[in-house]
Amino acid sequence: MPLLTILVFPPHSAFAQTPPPATPPTAPAATTPGSTKLTNPLGEGTTVEQLLGRAIQIITGVSGSVALLMFVYGGFTWMTSQGSSEKVKKGKQIFITATLGLIIIFGSYAMVNIVLSALKGNRF
Repeated sequence: MPLLTILVFPPHSAFAQTPPPATPPTAPAATTPGSTKLTNPLGEGTTVEQLLGRAIQIITGVSGSVALLMFVYGGFTWMTSQGSSEKVKKGKQIFITATLGLIIIFGSYAMVNIVLSALKGNRF
């Protein structure tokens, strides 16, 4: 029982962190009186195109993961049907809709790439 307790509730000292290293103070940026300098919160050099590209990659990855889970669920439903024609039909329908979902995902990804390439003036 004590071993189970240690595995479920690990000691809190494992979460201890070292303090961050001290950094020397930096001089304020030279600006004209009455003006404000805004810094890019995404980092220097990050553009709107890069931000959109990252968002599209994340959305595509999540959508693909959901489609994979639907394939697993459809296979599980089909394999546990025990001969029930309704459950077999339901499993097949899940496979069909997951496949259509993947086709839509890849098609929309291709269309977005074509449109963005055309807007940038590149050939796709």
